[in-house]
Amino acid sequence: MDSFVVKREQWLLYTQGLDAEKYIVQPHLQGRKISLSALFSHGLAWLICVNEQHFELVQGCYQLRQILVNALSPNRVYVELLQQIAQAFPELWGYIGIDLIENTEGCWVLEINPRLTTSFVGIERATGINIAEQVLLMLDAEPCLHVKRNDVISVKL
Repeated sequence: MDSFVVKREQWLLYTQGLDAEKYIVQPHLQGRKISLSALFSHGLAWLICVNEQHFELVQGCYQLRQILVNALSPNRVYVELLQQIAQAFPELWGYIGIDLIENTEGCWVLEINPRLTTSFVGIERATGINIAEQVLLMLDAEPCLHVKRNDVISVKL
């Protein structure tokens, strides 16, 4: 799915001749782009790390260029947000990536990705946590997320 940043004055130009029902239009939110790497099981969630995403605007489209895995400290806001998502979607299970925009108004959920995300490739080097091992543990018990390292790993695209 493509997304485009369109200025208000350009909107009429872009929408002429388009079937407007095929598009979702929403205001552009400014703020820090963050992703949460987490594990989910039966209405519970465990935060693994908080990542910072860096995008470039190319011809009106956002392109992900870099992720700093484990760049930000976990805090109560992120943990509570994960718990709200887990309760709202109790069928989520396994490794999940949550994309957010954080600004002075709050923390906005953009996407819930029930799959491996780009951040996944740097988690073990950043934290020492083997995510595949933890997912297998979740078949019979809760994960055991003991951070062995607290490094920031850059994943460039």
